Amino acid sequence: GGMGGVGGTGGGVGGAGGAGGGASTKVSAAWLNAYGNGSSQSARAIATDAAGNAIVAGIYVSESMDMGPVTLPDPQQTDSFIAKLTPDGSVLWSRTIASGGDQRVNAVAIDPKDGSIVVVGVFQNSLDTDECEPIQGAGGSDLFVVKLQPDTGASVFCKAFGDSSEQSAYSVAVDASQAIVVTGLFTGTVDFGSPTAPLTVVDDPIIGGDASEIFVVKLDMDGNALAARSLGDAPFIEALTQLGVATDSMNDILITGAFEGVFAIPGVPLYNEGPPDLFLAKLSGATLEPSWWLTSGDAVNGQYGRAIAVDASTDTIYVGGSFVGDLNLGDVSIPAGKSLDSFVAAVNTSGKSIWGKRIGGIGDQYLTGLALDGANAILLGGGFSGVLDFGDGGTLIGSDVMPGGTLDAFVAKLGPDGDHLWSFQASGPDYQLTLGVSPAPNGAYAAGFFTTSITAGDLGAPCEGADDVFVLKLAD
Repeated sequence: GGMGGVGGTGGGVGGAGGAGGGASTKVSAAWLNAYGNGSSQSARAIATDAAGNAIVAGIYVSESMDMGPVTLPDPQQTDSFIAKLTPDGSVLWSRTIASGGDQRVNAVAIDPKDGSIVVVGVFQNSLDTDECEPIQGAGGSDLFVVKLQPDTGASVFCKAFGDSSEQSAYSVAVDASQAIVVTGLFTGTVDFGSPTAPLTVVDDPIIGGDASEIFVVKLDMDGNALAARSLGDAPFIEALTQLGVATDSMNDILITGAFEGVFAIPGVPLYNEGPPDLFLAKLSGATLEPSWWLTSGDAVNGQYGRAIAVDASTDTIYVGGSFVGDLNLGDVSIPAGKSLDSFVAAVNTSGKSIWGKRIGGIGDQYLTGLALDGANAILLGGGFSGVLDFGDGGTLIGSDVMPGGTLDAFVAKLGPDGDHLWSFQASGPDYQLTLGVSPAPNGAYAAGFFTTSITAGDLGAPCEGADDVFVLKLAD
C-alpha cells in the first residue's frame, strides 16, 4: 500500500495573503531557519535535550537538501532527516535515514539518562542508516525504530517490524529506566519478538475485516521487546493518525488517539459505530494492561487525541487534540464550536479530569503538538484558519479568515491551569503548519512546513519548492 506524501492540508493557494507574524507582547521570534529543495520537505517532530539543543526530524523528497554543514543525499523517493540544532540555531549535525522506497519519520524522543535519540516511522522496501546492516522490509509498509548516538547521530540500533500488510509507528517516548515505548497502527500481523506474542488484527464486527488496530510495544534500551498489545481499531487515515504517548514518574504509559469499531479494554469492550472517538488510557508500564481510560464522542462528529505530555513532579497528564461537537472527557465538558476546534485538558494520575478548554473560533483549528517546559507550562503548536481564540484574552487572526481556507502556523504557551500566557503565529500567502513544539532555553522551539513563504515576527524566508522545512525559536 501507499504511504501518502508530506502530509499537511493540501488544497489550492487561495487566501487573503500574508498578514505578517502576530504575537502577544511577551514573545518574539529569536531565529527562523528554513531548509528545502525544489520538491517537498517537512519537519514532522522536534524534541529538546538536556543542554537545550533541538532535535528535528522530518522528510525530504526527490532532491538533495542542504542542512547546515551537510548536504543530505538525493533520496530515491522520500527519505527522512534528523538534525541537531544548538539554541542559537546552528546545525551541529544532520543525517538521513534512507530506504529503497518511501520512508517517513513520524516522531522523536530523547533518552533522559544518556541523551540518545529515538526516532520511529514507516518505510517501504528497505531501510538503510549506513551504520546498521540494511533491513529488507516484509512487504507493504513496515514500521521502524532507530536509536541514534547524541553527539554524532550515528545509529546505535535499527529495528523493523511488519508483514506484507501495513504497519506504521506514530509516536514514541523513553521512560526513566531508558525503556522505549512506541505506538502506531497495523493491519495483518506484527511480531515484535520473544517474549511477546505476535499481534494479529481481528475482524471487527462493526466496521468489518479491513480495520487497522492500535499497537503499543515496550522495548528495552537495546531495542528488545519487553511487552506488546493491541488496543483495538482505529482509522488508518494519514491526517488523523497522530497518536500520542508519554510516560509518568512510575514508568506507566499514557496514550491518546482516536478509535473506530471496538476499543479493546479487557472485559469492558467499548463500541463506536460512528466517526472516530477520542480516547485517553493509562497502561501499566510492566504489563501494558489498562488501568483506566476515558473516551469522548458521539454518533455524528469526529474527535481526536493527538498529543500528550506528563508533568513529572505531579504526574498530571495534559492531552490535546481536535474535535467537532461537545467533548466530554470524564467530568469535564467542553462545548462545541462552530467547526473543527482544538482542545487541551488536564487529567490526574488516577484518571479524574481536572480542567479542559476549547481553543477555536471561526474557521478550522488543528492542534498537532503539545509539550511541557521546565516550569510545567504547556506549549502548543498547530495550524488555523480564521480566528484562534484561547478564551481568556489571547486571540490570533489568521491570514485567511474564511473557514476551510489556508492555514497559519501557531505556537502558544499556557499555564499549568490552562490560562493563556502568550501566542504567536507564522503567516504567509499559502500554508504554514506547526507539527511539533518543544521547550527551549527561555522560550520554545517549533517545527513544521510552509509553502510559498513564511513570516514570523520580523523574520521571514521564501520556499524553494512545493513545501519547505521551518524551525523557529521563540524567546519569552
